[in-house]
Amino acid sequence: MNEFRKVVRLLSLLVLVAAPGARAQDRVMAGAFDAAHANGIVLITNHQNIFGVRFLVYRQGASVEESPRQFDFGRAAVDGSAARIQWRTQFDEKTPVLLRWSRVAKNIVVGRLTAPASVRVAVETYRPWGQTSGETSWPAFSVQPDRQAILGEHVHNQKSPAPLRRLLLRFDRTGIGAANYNDLAAMRAMLVRDGHPQQIASPTDYAVSRLAALSFDLSQNQSVGFVAVVGDDFDAMGREAAKALQKPLDEILDNADRIYDGARPISSGAIGESLESVTRWLNWNRYYWAERQLEFIAPTRRQGLLSQGAVFSWDSFFAGAMAAMLDGGIAASTMHALLEGQTVDGRLPLRRHLPGQAQASQQESIVTAGRSMPPVGTFCVWRVYLATHDLELLAWAYPRLKQWNDWWTADRGDGLAWRDGNGDGLLEFGIDAEAEMGAVGSKSLNAAARLRLSFSETGLEDRPQWPHELRAEASGAASASASPSGGHPPPNDELKYNERTHTVEFSPVGLNSLYALDTETLAMMARELGLSAEAQQLQTRYERIRDGINKKLWSEEDGLYLNRYWDGRYSRRLSLENFYPLIAGLASEERAKILLEALRETRRFGFEQPLPFIARNDPAFDGTTAGRGGSWAPANYLLYLGLKRYGFHDEAAQVAARCSLAARTSLEKTRRLPDLFPSAESRATEDDAETARPPVSDFAGLALWPAIEELINSDPWGGLAMGSVVAAEESRIERLRFSGASFDVIAGPKRTVIRRDGKIDVECEGPVRLRAYRVNDRAIGFAIETREQVRLLVPGAEGKKITVSVDDKVLGSTSPGAAASFRVPPGAHKVLIVK
Repeated sequence: MNEFRKVVRLLSLLVLVAAPGARAQDRVMAGAFDAAHANGIVLITNHQNIFGVRFLVYRQGASVEESPRQFDFGRAAVDGSAARIQWRTQFDEKTPVLLRWSRVAKNIVVGRLTAPASVRVAVETYRPWGQTSGETSWPAFSVQPDRQAILGEHVHNQKSPAPLRRLLLRFDRTGIGAANYNDLAAMRAMLVRDGHPQQIASPTDYAVSRLAALSFDLSQNQSVGFVAVVGDDFDAMGREAAKALQKPLDEILDNADRIYDGARPISSGAIGESLESVTRWLNWNRYYWAERQLEFIAPTRRQGLLSQGAVFSWDSFFAGAMAAMLDGGIAASTMHALLEGQTVDGRLPLRRHLPGQAQASQQESIVTAGRSMPPVGTFCVWRVYLATHDLELLAWAYPRLKQWNDWWTADRGDGLAWRDGNGDGLLEFGIDAEAEMGAVGSKSLNAAARLRLSFSETGLEDRPQWPHELRAEASGAASASASPSGGHPPPNDELKYNERTHTVEFSPVGLNSLYALDTETLAMMARELGLSAEAQQLQTRYERIRDGINKKLWSEEDGLYLNRYWDGRYSRRLSLENFYPLIAGLASEERAKILLEALRETRRFGFEQPLPFIARNDPAFDGTTAGRGGSWAPANYLLYLGLKRYGFHDEAAQVAARCSLAARTSLEKTRRLPDLFPSAESRATEDDAETARPPVSDFAGLALWPAIEELINSDPWGGLAMGSVVAAEESRIERLRFSGASFDVIAGPKRTVIRRDGKIDVECEGPVRLRAYRVNDRAIGFAIETREQVRLLVPGAEGKKITVSVDDKVLGSTSPGAAASFRVPPGAHKVLIVK
């Protein structure tokens, strides 16, 4: 790196980078940003004026359905240009409600709601999430006398209010009822009692209505069209709305769908429409943090859970990394939202509920400040950077990620490290109860509760592979089979929470491996930012962790990395976390091959289906949940990356294919994208509802992602990578973004084709993997892996010669304008193509 580049990067690091939310005026966002209401649209202008519209289905004499119980995600464009969602109501399970909408201009959204004739619909305007601290405006809504429109406004207590502060919502038909109100519960009762909203008498002569609604009887016409306009002049907005409603809404929406379908990233072939499924999952889980003016992904929208607000957890790091090649902006702002929750001591809290939103559990603190997320943040931010080359994000995130990395072993103020209680260089799970619950609350926690809460730092609390839980679920002969080698578990296998250190007296392979990966990735970040001294310090830290894990957690007798008690005993119960040293690059080549053989054994894991989270011969295994041997998408994904890192391409491809098949099969049968697949040996019957409809969780898209990454990915150690050396069937991806360019990739047993912005860069006559792919108008460079000799073709460029070198040896040049063709022998090679 030259001195100029180093100075630029150091200056970037010193600049306080503004959050992505604080940007240009006159920005309008449209989406289902309210986590509780997939059945609605939120319009946000300049991050200050927020208008919500929700579509409520109800039946007189019965009840009001606030939020869908079961919904199917349709298309969802990033810019709001096309959206489609349908759901079945409790009143009619056969005929779905369909909501379609499209942003046809910066400030205009049109849409149509279609519903069964047996229900009524109330369209309610509201301000999502209530007021936030520091706000100087408040909403006011008013239904118009013609019962065809609602006006809304953000009233500002400032000299220069943000523009686009007014809303006009107009319908293509007249409502049967209309009202302005502040008492939501009273209006719900009125809908059920009277069948339509009526004006509730105000106790004062003057009141600002923060809610308004129009209701429609769909018994004659089963749809209602609408247009929503934001602006500053109601007269001008009215003319825009009237003009929009003069056009057939269905034609507008159909045209928007066609435009979206012609531009969206797509996949086909062996992986089917996996990319579209992931895109829908990500785009329907976009939310908004009003207080920080940030758009982010926090995939916590659950079917039928109205009170489920958006929650920051470690799942969002993975979602942000996945989104990087679809929308770099939302990927970066998601990382901002996560890291802005860092506590003063440096940790990232295990979970964080947004202010003003309902908590998932009333028994949990708004911020679980006494526990940390698993250390996956640096790895995910690095992958976002590799996909976007967003140097501002890297410079802003690096010091925060380094503080988190430092926290695990930092002195907490009494001479003890936060998560290295015995000072042996290995980490443990723990909880600092007073930091989360205060002195009063923490006194009520007994040792068992502290132990359970400590293990929640794993990110998955259902963990029967931890030895202390065996006694509660098995005894006698079952306990005797706990050792994979056939031996009995030690008689004193009870795990203990150490009150002095605030940690469990147990060193887990998974946590230490993820921390090693975090440290290694942080060193790569420091090198990219030109921070050579810090990079070397972090590299030394990584090597120290690597040596400690290899010395203390590797059992030569078992040929495995094993969790270890403080007294030196090993726990011989296995989960996929015992193989996380692969992703962190901790194992020697010899040990990696031994681990691979253990994964291949069907009595433990096997590659015939998605890998079970705990070993099949574990006494707790029943294949139903992650902790009991179900196949959990995050663990399969991390193992997939580890296998790829060590060049075990066949096995990695099997993991990708099995996860993809299971996810796509579930989508076909249940229209749901799960993150957990009950194993074939599951004790549950086919009639079991949970088996028939696999659980959907925050990591759902990860089940499909490995198969997509078999074609193209931001390799953490090699940059842009495309293709597969073991492609058994042809798969295709088109229009996927990477560093500002659109890539198409075709990977199969007979050819590998790379197109950039619609034009072929290079074509290979066979299955290959290209890594560290760099390209501009003058040159293409990459490392190529192939198992057989392959011929490469490069299209000609008008007036230009093409010169090719392989392993720094020039093969020759073409005549101007001619295409180039050359062969590469089996193995790994460097290729440079200069035009």
